[in-house]
Amino acid sequence: ETLKAAPWSCAKKVATLTLHETLTASRDEEWTYAYRLPEDCLLPRRIRLYGNRTPGPNQEVPFELFADTASTAWATGTTYATGDYASVTTGATVVWYRALRTTIADAPASSASDWVAITGGPPKLLHCDIDDAVLEYTMLLSDPTRFDGDLEAAIAARLAYDIAPGVTKSDATAIRGQVAGIYNALMSAAIAADARSRVADSPPPSGWELARYRAGRR
Repeated sequence: ETLKAAPWSCAKKVATLTLHETLTASRDEEWTYAYRLPEDCLLPRRIRLYGNRTPGPNQEVPFELFADTASTAWATGTTYATGDYASVTTGATVVWYRALRTTIADAPASSASDWVAITGGPPKLLHCDIDDAVLEYTMLLSDPTRFDGDLEAAIAARLAYDIAPGVTKSDATAIRGQVAGIYNALMSAAIAADARSRVADSPPPSGWELARYRAGRR
């Protein structure tokens, strides 16, 4: 949840998306392409446009996420091709796997040569109208040694929000209120510190500024 709250530089990643299918033009289809999200994608941020680091309000590339309904629970006797996804449920735990090669009978949890577990949860598809789309996203960063210090402190406070009421004898509402205040303060500080790690381009000139400049050139 904390990683999703801002485009943290320590969790920012860029990848050229893998095309899943070119969508058939029809009355019920609004998009041209369907791409698979990277397996470590926690939250898509934007589709990049080459040479345009500061897209204007009407230049950002629209996209939409959809469930990958073709990926379902693993079933005995089903043929899975390279790149297919299937899930295995053990008790209350659901683990998703990707097929490394065409396989029929090998169960995902028992065949490391045929399947690999993924950490990003159920696979999703990104629909857009851009060919060879390049996605900027927040990745699922689980290695705490790669957290920036300010972000690490904010995550610790967020964990305390969930844990503290259960391990103290104090009033849960009061404890959570105190921790929430700490968390919000740490998040503000972390976001401000992270923002200092980059310098953005100046925004493109507005229409009236261009008109005034051209008038002065005359």
